[in-house]
Amino acid sequence: MSTLTREDKKFYLVVAITVLIMYGFGFLPPFGQVSPLGMKILGIFLGCIFAWCFGELVWSSILGLVSLGIFGFGTMGVNFASAYANNTIATMMTAIVFCYAVERCGLLRELSKWIIGQKWAQKSPWGLVLAFFIAAVLAGAMATNPVPPIILLWALFYEMAKEIGIKPYEPLTVIILCGIGVCAYVGVAMMPYAAMTVLVRGAAEAFDPSFLFNVGQYMLVNLFAAIIFVPIVVLVLRLIAGSKVNFVMPQRDTYKMVLTAEMKICLSLLIFLILSMIIPNFLADGNVIKVFFGSKLTIVGTFMLLSVVLMVIHINGKPVLDIAEGIKYIPWSLVLLVSSALAISGFI
Repeated sequence: MSTLTREDKKFYLVVAITVLIMYGFGFLPPFGQVSPLGMKILGIFLGCIFAWCFGELVWSSILGLVSLGIFGFGTMGVNFASAYANNTIATMMTAIVFCYAVERCGLLRELSKWIIGQKWAQKSPWGLVLAFFIAAVLAGAMATNPVPPIILLWALFYEMAKEIGIKPYEPLTVIILCGIGVCAYVGVAMMPYAAMTVLVRGAAEAFDPSFLFNVGQYMLVNLFAAIIFVPIVVLVLRLIAGSKVNFVMPQRDTYKMVLTAEMKICLSLLIFLILSMIIPNFLADGNVIKVFFGSKLTIVGTFMLLSVVLMVIHINGKPVLDIAEGIKYIPWSLVLLVSSALAISGFI
C-alpha cells in the first residue's frame, strides 16, 4: 500500500482549499455593493487565484471555467467560446509561434553577444553591467518570454567570466545575474503582445468594452521608461556597491556580428512587425495603411501573415518556421490561465 508523500499532501491540500473557496465563498454574506451572485463569481475567481499562486494552472483554470456553468453563469458553449475564441488568446498564441522562429534561429544570442562585445562595454565593469542589462531588455522584448533571455545571458556571462576572470559569488556577478532577470521582464513588458500584457488588456476590455488600447503609445511609453530605468538602475547600483567592485576589465577585440540568412529574415520581419504597430497610430483616419493594419489585418492577422512568410521560405531544404514545432512551444498552461481569467472577469 503506497503512502502519500509530503508533496502529494501539499497538492491535495491546495486542491481542497481551492474547491472550498470556489464553492463555499458564495455562501458568505454579501458585503458593500456585491450581490449574492457576485459573491459566487468572486469565489470562483479567488479560488483560481489561490491555485495559481501555488503553480497549479491547468486543472484550476478548467475547474473555474466549468464552475461558471455549474453556478449558471452562461452556458458551457458560450463560456468556452468566451475563453478560447477571442482576440486576446489569438494574439497570444500567434505571437508565441512567431517569436519561436526568432528565438530558434539564434538571433537573440547573436545580438546579445554583439551588445556585450562592444568597446564601450569593455571600458569598465559598469559598462559591462549596462551592456548585459540592455541585452536583457532587447532579448526579452524579442522573445516575449523572460526565461529564454535569462538562460541565454546567464550562459553568456559564465562563458565571459571564465575568459576574463570574474569569480562566482562576487558582487559584480550577483549584480549582473540578478539584473538580467529584472531587465528581461522589463523587455517582455515592452511588447503589447506579451502574455501578461495580453491578459491585462483582455481583462480591461472585458470590464469595459469601450476601453481603447493604443498599441503605438503603449510601446513608445514603455520604450521611454526602459531607456530611463536601465541607466538609473546601473547608477544606483554603482553608488551602492561601487566600492566592492574593483575588477579591472581586460580589453578584447570588438565582437563582429554574423547574421545567417535565417537571422536576417527574422530580424527584417520583426522590424516590419514593430513598424506596422507603431506607424499607423500617427497616420490620419482613413489612411490606407492605417485601415489595413489597424482595422483589417490587426496584430493577429499580421502575426499570421508573417508566420506564413516564414513557413514558405525554405533555407537548406527546411522552412524558417516549422509550424508543428512552433505550436509545441506554446505554454498551454498559461493559455488556460489567461482564457479562464478572461471568461471569469467578463462576469465580474
